[in-house]
Amino acid sequence: MNGSRIAGQILLWVGFISAALAANSQREFDFLPDNEQAALKKLPEKLMLNKDELASVTTTPVRELGALSLEEFEKVIADITPISDENVAAAETAKASAEQEDAANETASAKVEPKAKIKKITAADFEKSRTSNLENKWPTIPWLWYGLSMAVGLVGVVLLRSTAKSAEQEQGKVKQQFEVVQSSLAALNKNVSILSQKLGEMSPRQSLDFIDQECAPAFSDFAESRNALIQRFGMQHYAEIMTQFASAERFINRAWSASADGYMHEVQTSVDRALAHLIEADALIKKLSVDLTHQLNS
Repeated sequence: MNGSRIAGQILLWVGFISAALAANSQREFDFLPDNEQAALKKLPEKLMLNKDELASVTTTPVRELGALSLEEFEKVIADITPISDENVAAAETAKASAEQEDAANETASAKVEPKAKIKKITAADFEKSRTSNLENKWPTIPWLWYGLSMAVGLVGVVLLRSTAKSAEQEQGKVKQQFEVVQSSLAALNKNVSILSQKLGEMSPRQSLDFIDQECAPAFSDFAESRNALIQRFGMQHYAEIMTQFASAERFINRAWSASADGYMHEVQTSVDRALAHLIEADALIKKLSVDLTHQLNS
């Protein structure tokens, strides 16, 4: 069950991450016409123009460049490229100097307001102006990849839900079995104690019938539900409890055989020893239950 839960978590995360990668695997830039892509690629990556430099080649604001025809846009790019090639390095130097000047002004006087920073026009602004005109941006998502990723994620969700449901059912089964263990052990302690006290008044036939009718069914119920002890207390404590239970069952079987042979003194000895083992098993279960409750509450 733990393996299924881990597999479900892995599939869920693989599907989620893969779908996210699929959704971002292609840029809107890739869906522009080849001529526009070629024009934009001519711009330096570190392009930084101010409004005056842009105005020297076009009267169109950068946010409205998307409305230009392809020929007009290519002309703007062609005119800007010589300017940008000459001024990129200078713009970077100016930016560094401006940052130093702003820092000096800020420390010189708290009352002096820093100069407003002038937004530079970058290559990304030009690209954004053109991609904003794309009518349908859904093709930027590779749907086959995205769909398969979502399918993997859904398989993970189904597996996790199935595992959780199975775990819930298993917990209910363990609880029910443990209740059977407790009730059958309580019945055994009660009935074997009665047998021990009244054995002197019974005939061999009566003791046989008492063991068959009052003890054997409870021994069988306990044995059938014993796996709940493993789930609740672990294998080591299960072995301790079952050692006491098996010993009690063995002495009751010996008492039955002695009754069949008419050796009532041996019956008494075996029943008393069986009762001692049952009391020990009951004490172990009660102690372990208390310890488990403390662990869960701490």
